Amino acid sequence: MMRWYYQLSTLPTTITHNNLVSGLILLLKIKQNKVSELILKKITMAIFEHKHFGAPISKELSNYIIYNQNHGDIKEIAEKHSYNPITLTAIVRGNRNLTESNSPMVIDLFRRCMANYNKNQANKESINDLILKAQ
Repeated sequence: MMRWYYQLSTLPTTITHNNLVSGLILLLKIKQNKVSELILKKITMAIFEHKHFGAPISKELSNYIIYNQNHGDIKEIAEKHSYNPITLTAIVRGNRNLTESNSPMVIDLFRRCMANYNKNQANKESINDLILKAQ
């Protein structure tokens, strides 16, 4: 448990794409080890500081999510967290504020968008390989 606390205390405090990615990777590791809700809450606080709550998400994060989401992702993740998909859409588009209670939902959506992005990159690479072979 001490090892995780050390990693939590060294997470960056500003929200950027790279910080969010590293925080989410840590979140995935911790979820796999079934660490308590309190630790998961601390991770959320490390990714989004208190100052981020009560304001819309950054335009950069919003654009990343909008560009990398697949049809049905918002609905599935919102329902998983017992929210209306319209609420999550409003948060992503900056029409509603990020709160401590909806931030886990935004993190899950961001995690899904990262998976979508990686899958798209793998598909692009395989298409490029086919093009090179055809030449």
